[in-house]
Amino acid sequence: MEQSSPTERDVNKKVEATLPASLSDVAREHLERRAARIDPAAHAEDKKLQTTLAALKIKPWPALLDIERDFGGLRFAEESEAWLLGTYAMAKKIPKRMTTKVDGTLLVCVGGNDTGRLFADESGQIWDEDAVAGTLLRRAESMQRRLEKEAYGGNISELGQHSFKALAASIDADAGSRALGVPLVQVASDEIERIWQSDKLTVWRSTEDVRVFAKTAAALAKAVAVLERP
Repeated sequence: MEQSSPTERDVNKKVEATLPASLSDVAREHLERRAARIDPAAHAEDKKLQTTLAALKIKPWPALLDIERDFGGLRFAEESEAWLLGTYAMAKKIPKRMTTKVDGTLLVCVGGNDTGRLFADESGQIWDEDAVAGTLLRRAESMQRRLEKEAYGGNISELGQHSFKALAASIDADAGSRALGVPLVQVASDEIERIWQSDKLTVWRSTEDVRVFAKTAAALAKAVAVLERP
């Protein structure tokens, strides 16, 4: 069997070990704790991805090429869930389940784990599938933002904020979080979901609801009372 030259082995090792340069520090630290790596076999350059998408009759949106360029082949374990990201990786893994529609909006799969898939629309916004609930919801303006939210979601557990309650989406989480003294997480927040987090509390607003996390039931009740105040 022909052996790879030392140069080729070194290049593959470097690619596998390098995380995307576009990652924020918080996202990088989160992924490194979860043994994240780029799998070269699950990554494709533009021309190869375009050929793969053409065979599936999927238009090569610039957003799909960008996601592949920055995050294609990224693997990491989030607790018991093993994530794999990238348009090419999904095209090779689940070609018959690559696309879906929500209210006429075409979505293309760009990642997934055992609990569901991640989809991108033509603008690059990321949608999460809940396979159990059978729902698809917009989660972030980009894959970069989606990974940052993954990191701050991981912080909830690491900060010991185990008490949790979901409130109506009409709750004024902005005003409530200011009253609680919980700062907005600029790096992860966007117009789809906003996150406030301190070492004591997390307030997470999505289009569906406002979720509150605290270390104790008493702290949770106090925070909820502030958020629900007229």
